[in-house]
Amino acid sequence: MVSAIEEEVVDGYLVRRYPGGAVVRALISEEPELTPAPRVLTHKQFRDRLSFGEQLLLDNFSVAEYAEADPKIQALGVMQRAEVRTAIATFRDAQNVDLDDPATIRLVTLLGSLELLDEPSADRVEQILRGAQ
Repeated sequence: MVSAIEEEVVDGYLVRRYPGGAVVRALISEEPELTPAPRVLTHKQFRDRLSFGEQLLLDNFSVAEYAEADPKIQALGVMQRAEVRTAIATFRDAQNVDLDDPATIRLVTLLGSLELLDEPSADRVEQILRGAQ
């Protein structure tokens, strides 16, 4: 590979001159490079993706008083409630929240499929997992 003998910026272009007279011009982009959203979050960062009502559900799902007052939880069968409790326990046991971890995906999709999220839809699940607003 031949190295440039001279480089300079001219009118927003990087100009490189090479031995033998070759000149290469490249437009310098002034737009910042987009950084992808982090895929591994702290629990706080993950909770920030949830509405207050969804946070209440995660925090109190196993509290009898709360469960008795929430018609969505009341409508669940015994095995469905057990599945949600296990998914929440796995979430709490994690040191951080990896949005690509099957356990995280399982928790969010389970809550969505059981209509426990504020908006029971695939769109809300996607919003939480992808960070879309």
